[in-house]
Amino acid sequence: MTIAKIVGTDIFHAAALLWVAGFGHLVQGNVDLHAMAWLLLGSVPGIWVASRFTLRLPQDALRLGLAGVLALSGIKLLNVPQSSYVIAVGVGLGLTAFLVWLGVQSRGREPQRTDSPRADPAGGDGDGLRGDAAFEARAEPDLADTRR
Repeated sequence: MTIAKIVGTDIFHAAALLWVAGFGHLVQGNVDLHAMAWLLLGSVPGIWVASRFTLRLPQDALRLGLAGVLALSGIKLLNVPQSSYVIAVGVGLGLTAFLVWLGVQSRGREPQRTDSPRADPAGGDGDGLRGDAAFEARAEPDLADTRR
């Protein structure tokens, strides 16, 4: 199973549980709306940033990262003695590995000049994720042009 399907399935499952459980707690009056607003304010940028990097990271790195998060969560749930230190070291190692990867990626890119004909070979918007729709439209022949 690809990492995109794993993440997509996990997000769908979490969203379904969130709506059902959230509605039940809202009806019972157990929801702190002020805390909910702050959680949403912090999670939306986090989701945006994570979704941008998820597409660029290799699948093996993502799998290792997900395994690390699950392992650290399990350590905390089991109340392992000194678990706070173990989690701090694990998060520190993960962030260090991510920063090293970012550094390697940024050094590996050749700076593109705007006056170069190769400045934008894919015709995209520069995010490296997918091509520009206008470029794709220009690449496909128009039906009206084939009749001439």
